[in-house]
Amino acid sequence: MNRIRMHHHTLRALWQVDSYEDYHGLLFGQALEAYLARVEREGGEAGSVLAVGACWREAQILVRFPFERIVLSSVAEPDEAVERACDADSRVVFEHANAEHLPFASRSFDLVFTKESLHHLARPVLGLYEMLRVCRRAAVFVEPWDCALVRLLDRAGIATRYERGQQSNLRARDNFVYRWNVRQLQSLLSSLYLESGYTLDVRTGWMSVRAQVRQPRFLRRLSALAGFAASCLPGARGNLATVLVAPGADRPPDPLPERPRPAASVGSEGRAADARAAGCRAPRHPSP
Repeated sequence: MNRIRMHHHTLRALWQVDSYEDYHGLLFGQALEAYLARVEREGGEAGSVLAVGACWREAQILVRFPFERIVLSSVAEPDEAVERACDADSRVVFEHANAEHLPFASRSFDLVFTKESLHHLARPVLGLYEMLRVCRRAAVFVEPWDCALVRLLDRAGIATRYERGQQSNLRARDNFVYRWNVRQLQSLLSSLYLESGYTLDVRTGWMSVRAQVRQPRFLRRLSALAGFAASCLPGARGNLATVLVAPGADRPPDPLPERPRPAASVGSEGRAADARAAGCRAPRHPSP
């Protein structure tokens, strides 16, 4: 049976965010601890992890956890911090990879993880499909979340709809802020795994660097309190979510590679040749 669990950030967790390190530490920590807790219940090891859209922050955080192999991937060139992490820890390697078409075999990593990278893609749903294809035990992502209050803020011009000047994006292209919701994920996962026992675990909350890091301490506390109170209300669960997906037992086969299409032909003979290549009869045209 498929399982869906919804949580929200605790007030204590939000109250402790005072810096960039606290903010990202909370998001990384909750994401990775949820996976490790699942592994412990199953009596296994942490195994290997692929970080999609990774930068120095992923390198800094992931080495603290007992993974056997850590692969950092991105379309951008690795910065000095990533190179240092690779030199300092033999478990860590960097691979150039497009998240929409990962160059890895299916089920080749125990965990596939990304933090705030899917919404930078032109095809974020395809990015999630690729994460689910490559993962063996779980895919975990931290991404913008959709709810009625977020849509209201969007219409009021308060929520960010497009992100500009994204130099780390493919071709430095601007991106739309794609937001997920539980109904969408449930439909996507049910299509992939049917009723074979997938798990969808979602932790939502109101998280913002602008409100929780860049403001005076009093305003940070007020923001945390208001965000926690709002997350308890219907239609206002939060603007950011940490999502863990454990695949079901019935996985679909990998998509077949596209067959090259023959060049378009001209005239009736060409139409017949095209039809034969497509495995169907040529269309009949009445005589003039």
